[in-house]
Amino acid sequence: MPRRLTRSSRWAAVAAIVLALVLVERAANAASTSAMVLEGVVALLAMLGGVKMWVHNCFESHLVVVLAVAATSIGTLLSLTLGMPGNGPTELSATHVVTLLLSVTVGLLLVLDAHERRTEH
Repeated sequence: MPRRLTRSSRWAAVAAIVLALVLVERAANAASTSAMVLEGVVALLAMLGGVKMWVHNCFESHLVVVLAVAATSIGTLLSLTLGMPGNGPTELSATHVVTLLLSVTVGLLLVLDAHERRTEH
């Protein structure tokens, strides 16, 4: 069911779409085919969720974007701390920083969106 579009929901949608573009870049430079497929699928989910959020700002779009952000941020943190299977931890790069910043930004914007919609009544 569509909800009222807010400034926060629009910015969260934009951030999710930018995150999807960053994930496409990461998928293109992935070390393995499985990492490429995983990042490509999460990028697709973030893109579709971001577009749906821009248009309808519905529960479903929030759910898809939150799942994409969670998968991205958890995967990035695991890669930085434990490393990919068979490899050691990866070094922090600009792509990692941008990915984590976008993930936090989307989360904060969704919280602000919920607050804006709650205080309108």
